[in-house]
Amino acid sequence: MRFNPAIQFDSTSPPTAHNFIDRTGEKYGKLEFISFAGRKCGQIYWNMKCDCGTEFAAYGQNVIRGLTTSCGCVHSVKSSATATCHGETRGLSKSPEYSCWVQIKTRCHNPNYREFHYYGDRGITVCDRWRNSFEAFLEDMGRKPSPHHSIDRIDPDGNYEPGNCRWVTAKQQRKNQRKRAS
Repeated sequence: MRFNPAIQFDSTSPPTAHNFIDRTGEKYGKLEFISFAGRKCGQIYWNMKCDCGTEFAAYGQNVIRGLTTSCGCVHSVKSSATATCHGETRGLSKSPEYSCWVQIKTRCHNPNYREFHYYGDRGITVCDRWRNSFEAFLEDMGRKPSPHHSIDRIDPDGNYEPGNCRWVTAKQQRKNQRKRAS
C-alpha cells in the first residue's frame, strides 16, 4: 500500500468514540475505503484504493465531500488531454506549424488583432478546410522545412488555402510582397 510519507499520524488505532463510522468497503466515485489509516490533528485518515489500482491514505471527509476524487490519476489524464490539442503540445513548446495555423486564423478572422487591417479587412480568409482543422492544414502544408521558413501566400491578395500557400525563407518572402500604397 502506498502511503503519503509526509503524513505522520498522531495515532494509528481506530477511534472508539460512539460517533465514529467505520466506512470500510464504502465507495465514493473512484475511491474505496479499505481501512482506517490513522489520526492527524483530530482528522481521520483512511487507506483508500482508486479504480486505477493505486492505494494511498486520504482524509476521509475530503473523499465523502468529493474534494478528493482519485489518487491523482484523473488529474493526470485531464492534464494530458489539456496539454495537447490536435496532437500538438500546448504551452511553451507548441509546434511551429500549430502556432502558424493559429496565427493565420487570428490575422484573418479576429477584428481585434492589431494587423487585421492587412488581412481580414482586405477580404483575405483562411479556407474552411484549414480554418476548421489543424490536421487538414498540416496534411496540406506538411512540416516546416526549417526554423527559418514561414508561411507565404503565392498570390499576396489571395486566401490562405491549398495551392496558394508554401513554406519559404524570409528572403523569398520579401520578393513576394504586395505593393503597398505610400
